[in-house]
Amino acid sequence: MFKKFFAQPLFKDPRATMLLVAGLLLVLVHTIDFSLNIHSREIKVPVRYSGYNESLSDKGHWISLLTLVVFGVATLVVNTAISIRVYRLRKSLALTLLSLNVVIMVFLILVSRALLNLV
Repeated sequence: MFKKFFAQPLFKDPRATMLLVAGLLLVLVHTIDFSLNIHSREIKVPVRYSGYNESLSDKGHWISLLTLVVFGVATLVVNTAISIRVYRLRKSLALTLLSLNVVIMVFLILVSRALLNLV
């Protein structure tokens, strides 16, 4: 009567579910940590690392730091969607994408903490 849930095979695999939950938890930790540590400022703050000037950081408005959170959420959504679509054809590719999402989120948390410590 009802069509089966299209992501059901992915959620039956314990490794895929573990990687998906780990990525989701990392995104939540990053978002909560970032929202607690960001403060509005009138002056320009470091928003990204750069090798072109002496201070090794480019300056911009504090609101542009929120792109780090948007990047983390977008990475989770896109990698999860691709993994769900590819899981039936290539299980290893889907698990690789989910693992890559966890690695990207760890690096994103490290970079955002470093940028927030400069502010």
